[in-house]
Formats: sequence, structure tokens, C-alpha cells
Amino acid sequence: MGLMQIVNSIMFMGLSFWSSSIVMEQIYSAIIGKFYTGIFFTASVYIYLKYVEPDVYTISDLPYKGVFHSLSYRQKYEMMLEEKQAVQRQASKALELNELRYQTLIRMSPVGIFLTDSTGYTIYVNPRWCEITGLTVDQALGNGWVDAVVPEDREWLMSGWDKATADTSSSTVEYRFLRPDGSVTWVLGQAIPEVDSEGNVVGYVGTITDITLLKKFETELRKAKNKAEEGERLKTMFLQNISHEIRTPLNAICGSANLLNDNYFSAEQKESLLSIIQSSSNQLLAIVTDILTLASLETNQEKCSIRKTAVNVVLTEIEEKFRQVAEQKGLEFIVLPGLSYDDSSIQTDRSKLTRILANLVANALKFTREGQIRVGYVVKDNYLEFYVKDTGIGIEPALHEHIFDSFRQADTRIQYEFGGTGLGLSIAKGFAELLDGSIRVESEPGKGSAFYVLIPYRI
Repeated sequence: MGLMQIVNSIMFMGLSFWSSSIVMEQIYSAIIGKFYTGIFFTASVYIYLKYVEPDVYTISDLPYKGVFHSLSYRQKYEMMLEEKQAVQRQASKALELNELRYQTLIRMSPVGIFLTDSTGYTIYVNPRWCEITGLTVDQALGNGWVDAVVPEDREWLMSGWDKATADTSSSTVEYRFLRPDGSVTWVLGQAIPEVDSEGNVVGYVGTITDITLLKKFETELRKAKNKAEEGERLKTMFLQNISHEIRTPLNAICGSANLLNDNYFSAEQKESLLSIIQSSSNQLLAIVTDILTLASLETNQEKCSIRKTAVNVVLTEIEEKFRQVAEQKGLEFIVLPGLSYDDSSIQTDRSKLTRILANLVANALKFTREGQIRVGYVVKDNYLEFYVKDTGIGIEPALHEHIFDSFRQADTRIQYEFGGTGLGLSIAKGFAELLDGSIRVESEPGKGSAFYVLIPYRI
């Protein structure tokens, strides 16, 4: 068979195939089916993207230009769906990562963090919040944390918190927690409202910061400032008072000395003037000695000279020095040693012990108008407790801790009525501490005073 015959055979078969009515119907049916299928999927994608997820794609973004595109609309829809799911998976992973970071930051935060609902009801606290307050998570949730707030702070704190939640406003406040161990923790509490996309408050985010140390420093600073101001005030008052105390004996000395030059005075009168000069000189010397002693104590230059001392002898010297003055005022002067003479010898600084007791007895004589003064000691374990008791004007309990301060007297009115420098008790306290001892007072107005000095009983 030649080439021409083969070609003619093929052409004949092709014409026969295309001229068959059955074949043509099948071809037309397939074309029409493809056409309507395209229209159906086009309409489906259009409706879905326009009405179901209008924010994902706009109609102009649809990746088709005609019915006879190389890919079917079904395939394009599936591709877009897969792309959307991939974006959602990425977003979900990002949210997961952010959530993990958020939780880590909350756990590691140096401040306590709490979350509440829109009514202010606590729904979460972080570990640091529990560390600061000493409460467990279960104890803190709801309004349980309120029970741990110091009672004095509780009412005004809750009133302010209720107002802040009602006004949906932020708040900043300092308050105190009473921890389970009994200690008190100061905190700075801050809270701001959480707002959704529509502007509605859905809750509050807040923090508490431990400011206990800061409050302690503030208190100490305030005390130091007050102490410095009080010290300056007392020193000013002391200088004003001491100028009067010094001027009085100086005037007496100068006046008496000038009168001695007058020949009109008899020998007896001159002797009286000499007595005034001597008494005023002793008074002036005592004032100067007190000032120098206090300066030595405040600069830690005062030293002790420890040696064997018979305390009964010290009491005898005190009695000899003050009994006459007491009797002149109509006071009974009683001395009560607690040991026999042989057992009363101890190792101490005799001059400082004598000075302590002398200052206390001098004070008792000054502030006692009637009654008695008792001086003595008792043995208490390894200590001797000396006491000076009087039936004088007494001291307000609120002033007990201040009367041993330098330049201080229990009441400024006392300076004008009784005089004195206000250094005696301060020196007594300083000497008692140098002897490894202490001093205290028991007193009430109108019921007299009792001063106690405790020193080691070292043989």
C-alpha cells in the first residue's frame, strides 16, 4: 500500500467519525457540561467570598479571568482555602508563642500582678504577688485578699477600689498587708482597666510593688529629721537656759566681791559675802563640769577607772552630802544598803557611781516639797540595783523615754520654776552605760518618782 493510500484511508476514517451524529452529540454535551460547571463554581466562590468572609478577599482579587481558564474554579477555590488555612495556622502559632512569652513574663516579673473581671473580682495572681503578701492563690482569689489587708487600711482601700471600678478609672494607692507570720508589708498598688475593641471594660490589670524598705527609710529619715530639729531646738533652749544659770552665780560672785571692798561692812558681814562667793563658785563649777562631762560622753572620750569599791561607803558619802539639805526642806532622808559592809565591795568606777547617785538625789531634792527620799540598793542575780525614790511632783509616762536625753527636762515649765541645766539625768544614763549597766524610771504625776540603776555585781 502506497503512502497516498494510507492518507486517503485516514481522511476517510476521520470524515466518517466526525460525520457520526452520536459522536457530535457527546462532544456538544461535554462542552455544555463544562460550561455550566464553570458557571456554578464561579457563582459559589463569588457568594462565599462576598457574604461569608468579605474581609479575606475582595471580588477584584479573585484569581480568574474567564470560564476557560487553565485551572477550574474548584481548583482555585481549594487553593485559596489552603492559603487561608495556612495563614490561620501561622497566626495561631504566633498567638501561642505570644501567650507563652506573656505567661513567662508574668511568672518572672519582679512585681506582683493580678487580674480581675469587670466588677473588680480577682481571677488571677502571679507567684510574685503571693511572695509579697504571703497568701496562697486560693486565698487571694475573689475578695479573699481583702482579709489580709491591715484593718486600719481596709475600709478606705475598698471604698477607693469600689469607686475606681464603678468609674472604670485607673487607681494608685499605698496600703499594708498583714502577712501570716505577723509581719507587715507595705505595697504600692496600681490598676488600669482592660478595654475591648468596642470600648467596654472587661476587667482590670494591676500590680503591687513591695515598698516596705522604702517606707522604713522614709520613717527613719523622718525620725532623723525630727531628731535633728528637736536637737537644735533643745540646744537653743539649753544655751538660753545655761546663760541664765551661769550668769546667776557670776553676778553673785562679782557683786559680793565688789562689796568686800567696802569698808562699811563688818567682819561678820564680810564672812557672809565670802560664803556667797564660795557657794556661787561651787554652783558655777558644777555647771561647767556637767557641760564638759556631757561633751566627753558624746564624743566617746569618757573612760572608766575600775577598781574595788565599797558601795556602802558610797551611800554613806551621799547621805553626808545631802542629809542636811533634806532636813532643811523638812524631808525625811532614808539610806538602805542591801549588803553588809564586808559584802558590799565590788569592781566598778567609784567616781561615776557616786556621780550617778548624786545626780539622782539632787533631782529628788529639787522636785520634792514634802515627804521623804529613799536611797539604797538590792541584789538581783549578778547585778546590784540602786534606787532613789521620792514623793515629789512625778513625771508624765509619755515623757519617761525623753528625760534622759541631753538638754531635756520633763517640762519646760520646770526650768522656770526649779531651774537647772537638764544635764543631770543624761550624764547619769551615760555613766550607767559605761559601767555596763542601765537606768530606768517609774513615775506618775503627783505620786513621786523612782529611778533604778542596774550595774554588774563583780567582786
